[in-house]
Amino acid sequence: CPSLNTPDIAVRATDGNLWVVWHEAPGTNIGGGDPGDIKYATSDDLGYSWSSAGLVHDGKARRPRIAAHGASGYLYTVWEDERSDDSDIYISHYTSSWGTPLKVSDAISGTQQRQPNLTVDGDGNVYAVWEDTRENDDGEVYFSRWLSGTTWSASNWMTNTRLSDPSVEWAGDPDIIAGPGGILYTTWYERISTDVGGGYTFQIVVARSNDDGENWTRCPVVARLPEPYESGLSYYTNPAIGVDQSGQVYVTWLWTQDITAGTTSIFFSQSPDGGRHWTEPRMLTPFPNVQWADVPDLAASFDGEVVVAWEDYRETGGTNIYATGYPADRYLTSGEYRRDLDAGGPAAWGTITWTATITPGTSLALATRVMTTAGAGWTEWFTHTASGDAIPHPSGRLIQYRAVFTSTALPGNDTSVLDEVVISYEQYRVFLPLVLREG
Repeated sequence: CPSLNTPDIAVRATDGNLWVVWHEAPGTNIGGGDPGDIKYATSDDLGYSWSSAGLVHDGKARRPRIAAHGASGYLYTVWEDERSDDSDIYISHYTSSWGTPLKVSDAISGTQQRQPNLTVDGDGNVYAVWEDTRENDDGEVYFSRWLSGTTWSASNWMTNTRLSDPSVEWAGDPDIIAGPGGILYTTWYERISTDVGGGYTFQIVVARSNDDGENWTRCPVVARLPEPYESGLSYYTNPAIGVDQSGQVYVTWLWTQDITAGTTSIFFSQSPDGGRHWTEPRMLTPFPNVQWADVPDLAASFDGEVVVAWEDYRETGGTNIYATGYPADRYLTSGEYRRDLDAGGPAAWGTITWTATITPGTSLALATRVMTTAGAGWTEWFTHTASGDAIPHPSGRLIQYRAVFTSTALPGNDTSVLDEVVISYEQYRVFLPLVLREG
């Protein structure tokens, strides 16, 4: 029998129908490689029944992803295509039927383009990201777009643009989403050198664009491997991204602690301000250092309800699908937020002040620590008892504050709110003596 792999789903807003695409390979090709076809099916009753399978594209194709435009009802499917033996990125769009596939990637022969993802914004513009080996055999992240109002043709797809940092060792597994106001967010992982004995670490990155992908701003790093795991056996992969109507951004990803033991966990972080700051990553799977999970995905509703789903190995006898939710009207019983401040040079620390709303049954504690010189490590945390406290740490350039939220209210009913934190400091000034020289 055939092998069915890598399904993806979209909801067409014009009629509420569900559309699913997948890769279907011959029975002799178990594992999901090429050759194979891209197929689809639809449901008009919330998934209770489905149409017979239809064909999007037949040939050497795999790993489809689908997205819908809300106003027009048009659908778009992107995939890896090996019709020329090199893996390229192709796309097809559906109006009344699936159209002739267009090539999106513009790399030269002999390179690989893989792992595509796509999104469609409210104006009908289509955006795609993927891994690309044209400059790095291990991969970089590339982007292209098609703007609504132009002819649907390969020539109207934007010249491919690299999003990942060329100084990193490699990057991959990109995902992309269009948020409110047409703001684009994309995420991927990067492997970077630590310059310590040939070691390396991994980080989860998010970038945003306010102008239909013409320019991109790299947001602060969402997460980096904890220092004890920067040993060459641990890595991050498979980030997925979502955004709600208020502009809050959510990212989930897979953390493999030890590749030799196969230990994995699912992590989650959220940004309340469009990717400018990120919460401390939270583990969603129940126990660390156990092979629990793989390939997470995320969906966020307009009102801030988030669901993360993944493959899970906790039960014997095969793989299961697990999921957890993050409703907008519920809060965790505890959590913390951290932020760094670079004074730009040696500084004497003054005071820390903050404004916050503390409701009955909740609490908020702020603490600080400093790094006196680069690479020296952080001092111990000092917990402040009141806004306006003096900062007792020695002088330095870097300071970090931590806000710890706790609640004993009914589960999920309330939380403290931290509005503002102000850290005062005075930079040192160095005055050099005036030296007069005779001519």
